[in-house]
Amino acid sequence: MITLSFYFINSNTLVTHKTSYGEILNIKLQDGSDVTLNSNSSVSYYKNESRKLWLTGEAFFDVDKKIATNAKFWVITDDLSVEVYGTSFNVNSKKKKTDVFLEEGNIWLKLKNGTDKKMIPGNYISYSAEKNKILEDINVYNATLKTSWKNGSLIFEKLSLEKAMEKIEESYGYSIIFNDDISKNTLITGAVPTTNIDICIKAIEKSVDVTITKEENSLIISKK
Repeated sequence: MITLSFYFINSNTLVTHKTSYGEILNIKLQDGSDVTLNSNSSVSYYKNESRKLWLTGEAFFDVDKKIATNAKFWVITDDLSVEVYGTSFNVNSKKKKTDVFLEEGNIWLKLKNGTDKKMIPGNYISYSAEKNKILEDINVYNATLKTSWKNGSLIFEKLSLEKAMEKIEESYGYSIIFNDDISKNTLITGAVPTTNIDICIKAIEKSVDVTITKEENSLIISKK
């Protein structure tokens, strides 16, 4: 009786992985699936049920398909649940919404409002339970724009510096302050690292001809 009780408690232990700003963590689950956890994020699951996870932040999932049992794999956020069998996809639950990008396979989204949404490769859907609506539903033909972070870099393609710096804020935790509107609307194309803020700043300064100053927890941006 004591042995059985110990096994039950031990097998139902909640396992949580967390990352700090500027950190990326690779996780191998018990079922053979791989999870890449982005900075300032966490993922939790029960030890005996690693095919059902709760995500805060951002992660890329490469799910091992169980052909014999056809077992489902679930990712749950505050906005929705992602239901898959075996596929590769990215989930970002930051900023009071959840963004899902499907790289391979097929998945079902179960939105908090009760709606089901099927996704096919290349689909990108952003949904907010707080606003009770789909914010964006598009096809992305360059997958690296959504998944390059897992390899340690962010890739921008004609993106406004204001939008690009939102990604920097997510990765490094700095508040962003613009001293002028011209800098905000300047378009940036290129790649910056997600694990070294100093190199990241230099790359942005060189790409868009701005000056970025670090002051405590802020990055102050000015046109040169």
